[in-house]
Amino acid sequence: MLRLDCWAGNVKLRTYYEQAGFECVDLSEVTSASGASYFVALYERRMPDRPEPKMKGGA
Repeated sequence: MLRLDCWAGNVKLRTYYEQAGFECVDLSEVTSASGASYFVALYERRMPDRPEPKMKGGA
């Protein structure tokens, strides 16, 4: 699974993520060290299963 996050107010980036197959799964409020608060959007995209890599040298 791939996960990405971004500032929730960045509509262009959020649209790009969604068009690339990511799903918005959460909006969270974050408070910076200076005390300012803002929202971030968390995106997830499931990846297809891949076979385990084969080890070289028989190990």
